[in-house]
Amino acid sequence: MIFILNNIGKGKIGLGERQISPGELVLIEDNTPGILRAKDQVLLAANWVENIGTGFFDYTYENLRIKTYSAIEFIPHSASVATVNDAGIQPHTPISVGQAIITASAIPAGDITVDILIKMIKDV
Repeated sequence: MIFILNNIGKGKIGLGERQISPGELVLIEDNTPGILRAKDQVLLAANWVENIGTGFFDYTYENLRIKTYSAIEFIPHSASVATVNDAGIQPHTPISVGQAIITASAIPAGDITVDILIKMIKDV
C-alpha cells in the first residue's frame, strides 16, 4: 500500500488541504505486512485440554502478534499431517488478543509441527 502525503517542509510530512504541485508529493511505503508466519511451531501433545462444554480438545496457541483483527491458519509439516488428520483438527480457530484456540475431536497422538500464518484482516 502506498500513501501519498504532502511534504510541509523542515523534515515534516502531513496531509494538506490545499492544492499541491507534483514536486511537493512524497511517497511513503507502508511496510506493515498483511501476513506473518511463525515457522516450525510445535503443538505439544501434552498441552491439549478437554473442553467439557464442547466435548472437543483445545490447544491455546499464544503469540503476541495476534490481534483482534487477526485470522489464524496453521499449515502442518508433512511429518505431522497424519497426526492432524487422526485428531480431527477443526478449521475454525477462535482468537483473542495474544492467542488462538485450536480445536480437535481427539487428543493428538503426538506433537504436531506447523507453520502458523497470522493474517491481518478487516471485517466487512
